[in-house]
Amino acid sequence: MAVIRATNLGKCYAIYRQPADRVLELLIRRRRHTERWALRNLYFEVEPGSVLGVIGENGSGKSTLARLLAGISDPTEGCLEIDGRVAGVLELGAGFHPDFSGRDNILMSAAFHGFSHAEIQEMLPQIIDFSELGEAIDLPMRTYSTGMFLRLGFSIAIHARAEVLVFDEVLAVGDEYFRGKCFNRINRLHQEGKAIVYVSHDMASVRNLCSSVIILEEGRILRRGSPEEVTMDYIERMRLRLEGRQIRPQQAGSALRWGDGRIEITAVSAYNERDEKVSTFRTGEKMIIQAAFRVKEEVRMPVFGNGIFRTDGTYVSGFNHLWHRDPRPIERMAAGQSGRVRCSIDALPLLPGNYFISYYCYDHSVPAPQPIDHIENALQFTVLPGPIEEHGTVHIESTWQIDV
Repeated sequence: MAVIRATNLGKCYAIYRQPADRVLELLIRRRRHTERWALRNLYFEVEPGSVLGVIGENGSGKSTLARLLAGISDPTEGCLEIDGRVAGVLELGAGFHPDFSGRDNILMSAAFHGFSHAEIQEMLPQIIDFSELGEAIDLPMRTYSTGMFLRLGFSIAIHARAEVLVFDEVLAVGDEYFRGKCFNRINRLHQEGKAIVYVSHDMASVRNLCSSVIILEEGRILRRGSPEEVTMDYIERMRLRLEGRQIRPQQAGSALRWGDGRIEITAVSAYNERDEKVSTFRTGEKMIIQAAFRVKEEVRMPVFGNGIFRTDGTYVSGFNHLWHRDPRPIERMAAGQSGRVRCSIDALPLLPGNYFISYYCYDHSVPAPQPIDHIENALQFTVLPGPIEEHGTVHIESTWQIDV
């Protein structure tokens, strides 16, 4: 039997052009606002021991749904039935008083959830131990980093003895050690029969943690199904959408491009092993990054390179032709010359996800290299799921041996 049941669930917000319109609306009894539906016509159920993944672009309604499930906000229409206590981690800092210590905030949160004094005293050392905050537990929370907020919020949620847990981007911050600890605990919780709703932009964690997944788009469920099928569909949709968002050459000095302009990078493209221009790859395939350029003024010791980033801003890798010594350093380029630079990655080590490339040319004839042409987000591409089953961002070749 389902623990969570959503039937025609919807949430609408009233948008006022100015604060005075709220008062005026009451006085003249005429509508002075417009409506924005953050969620509409949602139907879904979550069984005990299952994890529902919720994915979608920013503004699709994911966090609004999390707030409804956590009881922070009420639906405008439809019905949301939840059997049992709900706990979760939503916005960092939500429910915490910054002037109180971490310990005091634990006590207040536990009391809010209806625990007795004896139960709170039993839970307190367990929460502190899992958070690993040490002496910081007695410091005001205004002194905490985002990672420390996550540690405390997650620790409170998992010890709240709730039947339903809601996590909204809970693993988007914090160190890798604690993220791994959170992954393990979420897996253990759903094995214990807890119903979990997991909201995230991280497709790898969604595939690894969730039993089923829904895609939200403009507040409606676009698709639902198995984690593998739905995340692949979402990545493909993002790829098609990103193809229309390639960054074109802009004027030097803009937020996305800078440099003195003596060399202009005129195009950046990606090719596969058949030398076909593409925007999708699979882990382990060959990838060729090509940049076309023209020289406007003479440059000595120009160096071409690129940086690869995930679309969430995570810096994956950066490299240039000077570091690889192949080809040899370029001593000089004369005005009027043009050409192309090709960088071949024989076996792309990136795991599934959306990525972008920043491409650049720098003057290395001076002690501190100066930008000639630097383009942020010059090219976007997608890595689709393949035969390799791993977690994280990159594939690392390994061999295993077990001696018994």
